[in-house]
Amino acid sequence: IFFFVFLFFSGCGDDDAGPSYDIYVYGDTNQQAAYWKNGELNYLTDGTKPSTTTGGVFSGGDFYVAGMVATGPDWRAVYWKNGVQETFSDATGNENVGGIAVVGTDVYISGYEFRDGTIFAKYWKNGTTVYLNDGSSMCGATDILVVGNDVHVIGFETIPNGPVLPRHWKNGVLVDMPITTPSAQYNDIEASGSDIYIVGYTINENSQYTPTYWKNGVETVLTSGTIASRIAFAGTDVYILAGSEGLYWKNQEVHNLPTDGLDYVAPMGIAVAGNEIFVAANNLNTATFARLGGYVWKNDVGVSPFLGNSPGEELKGIVIAMH
Repeated sequence: IFFFVFLFFSGCGDDDAGPSYDIYVYGDTNQQAAYWKNGELNYLTDGTKPSTTTGGVFSGGDFYVAGMVATGPDWRAVYWKNGVQETFSDATGNENVGGIAVVGTDVYISGYEFRDGTIFAKYWKNGTTVYLNDGSSMCGATDILVVGNDVHVIGFETIPNGPVLPRHWKNGVLVDMPITTPSAQYNDIEASGSDIYIVGYTINENSQYTPTYWKNGVETVLTSGTIASRIAFAGTDVYILAGSEGLYWKNQEVHNLPTDGLDYVAPMGIAVAGNEIFVAANNLNTATFARLGGYVWKNDVGVSPFLGNSPGEELKGIVIAMH
């Protein structure tokens, strides 16, 4: 018998209890893009075509979500601002969207395009495409960060007859990032002050995965787990979320999530507000990996309605918007 204590969305932002904020969770439910604000579900499409979300950010009082909508056999890049869809891509091939960043009125989205038998990494700034490779090798852009006048994009490159390598572009130019293993993958890029952090994993000669992060290009290996997927900051504290185990690291120290009673937990997002740590994850069927529902913890306490019991629901990330 498992006993759970559930935290319900009520009084988020009680000034007497701590910081004032709204909790945004984005994802999809039965292939329909959606987000939740303080637990209230908001669909982003009418559901007539498959759609999904891939990234989210709160900026200037507005909530932005990046994603894709199916158009026949292909997917098209879109984003939503406060639930209103913006279609900006003029691509002729299939597209995949990664992350989103907003600076003032400028909207940046990373992604890649399948065309002419190859893959082109790119990002959009206010709908204008910036390509990052010439198509001689297959590249993709999976996340984006803007710091001052610098645009950082992470992704991958598939070397012809060779390995898949992680890539970091700064203002369109490849950054030399020494990798100590045959292959690796970057999953998230964020800044803390003037420091640039990238999280992901390395793959050794025996195909073993090791969770890893890079601070200004310097590699640090994490203990436990296999994949590092997301990163968040609170003052000088660094929080890194695992990608395939129910845990996160705070300053490299492992913290296990309370996953008893759940099937298979796939963490998807982490956010910090003061002393409160929020983690979003998906509860999957161990045998089939069918989606059993999203789960959110606040300081290890389950947050309703995300209790892992809504089949078809898949969370992609979590954003805390301070008032």
